[in-house]
Amino acid sequence: MTAQGAEVREFHYRVGWRTRHALPGHHKSSLTGAGHEYAISAPLLDYPDPRRLDIRRSVRDPFGQLFVRTYNQHGILPVYAVVDLTASMGFQGTASKQALLVEFLSILAFSASRTGDPFGFVGCTGEVLPQFVVPATRSGAALRKAIDRLSDYTPAVCGAQGLIEAAPLLGYRRSLVFVISDFHFSLDVTHRLLNAFARHDVVPIVVWDSAEFRNPPTFGIARVRDSETGAERYVLLRPALRNRLCESFEQRRIALERIFMESGHKPYFLLDRIDCDALNRFFIER
Repeated sequence: MTAQGAEVREFHYRVGWRTRHALPGHHKSSLTGAGHEYAISAPLLDYPDPRRLDIRRSVRDPFGQLFVRTYNQHGILPVYAVVDLTASMGFQGTASKQALLVEFLSILAFSASRTGDPFGFVGCTGEVLPQFVVPATRSGAALRKAIDRLSDYTPAVCGAQGLIEAAPLLGYRRSLVFVISDFHFSLDVTHRLLNAFARHDVVPIVVWDSAEFRNPPTFGIARVRDSETGAERYVLLRPALRNRLCESFEQRRIALERIFMESGHKPYFLLDRIDCDALNRFFIER
């Protein structure tokens, strides 16, 4: 629940691989232990638990060796969000990208706590921002404090190199990593970003606003500004240019989808608002 008493929404993420974390949790694990999913029958001397004696396997052994049944346990899954805080993420049109970011992080943190997983996030511009580095934790208070600080942050005009530099902060253990950005930087940077997080299961969350590319004016003089660099210029809008603007975003979407899918990471396009039911369907299909 929020401080105002409003219900916090959640979604149910899932992965197609087995975690190797020793602590018990919700997700399938490759480690044997307390559980209900049969793994293999192993010699009693290797797993000295006679309560799980596998009689059928033992009587078939030609050497008279005793076997016990072993089971795969369920474990926790570290969840991280690597967050783009560059200038383009401060865009406000149909909705505020920054407000969507804060809302998504709040929902993700709540979903992780409900599942029993530790959650952390890293905020980045041209560098990693120390004030927005929260190691994976189950402390709801620490997460809420850091997420609330994002509401007052002014996105910076700089590159996105910090997203790549954030990779070592997540450690060597495979984690579920949400990379949240509008990806309004070069495709080369996107390639390097995915390579930096190759050991993890990456979910790209592409935050776009429909005001960026839908229904621009048909004709007239407009002042346009590059959200990343802050550069401004005047252009004469005309039907041909209007169509090119709309087509360029569609081509950008196709290019991003191709890059993500080639790396094995299906993207989720977050447009204008957060729909938890759509997120649930996304993870089922994923």
